[in-house]
Amino acid sequence: MKWLALLLSFLSSDPNEGLIVEDTSSHVEINHVYREDFDGKITKRMVQVIWWEWRNQLLIPEKDETGKYTGNWFRGSGFVVKDYRVTISISSRPNTVRQITPKRSGDKWVCLFYDKDSQCIRKVVSGWIRVTHTLHDREVEDRDFLHMDFRTKLSPPRK
Repeated sequence: MKWLALLLSFLSSDPNEGLIVEDTSSHVEINHVYREDFDGKITKRMVQVIWWEWRNQLLIPEKDETGKYTGNWFRGSGFVVKDYRVTISISSRPNTVRQITPKRSGDKWVCLFYDKDSQCIRKVVSGWIRVTHTLHDREVEDRDFLHMDFRTKLSPPRK
């Protein structure tokens, strides 16, 4: 990945102009999502990298003791999805959609990758990392708290 950044710096008139789009997040999550087949066999469905951020003011849906939504909302705060990228999807060919591997750098976690959706190199620095294995999609679940239109998302590349 470093050689790609070096190559792009030679092609640019200003080596630092728009080379890497930098962002921060509170923490990064590597979410392994599984599904249970009809015969009870559990298989991997996908892996996604989710960047989370803290919000001081949220409207949070209330749930009853069984976990069902009551229709009531209350004010609160918490972590919400900033943005995400799917890295492995069993329904895609090839299964590996993109390579994003958080690396430790001092007391932070850094994701340095080529974002083919935005056609840029990204560097996302996070405070900590969390690895989860779930039967549900945590990014989709977060939409109950914050609609996708209200996510801050990763910064767009400079033109």
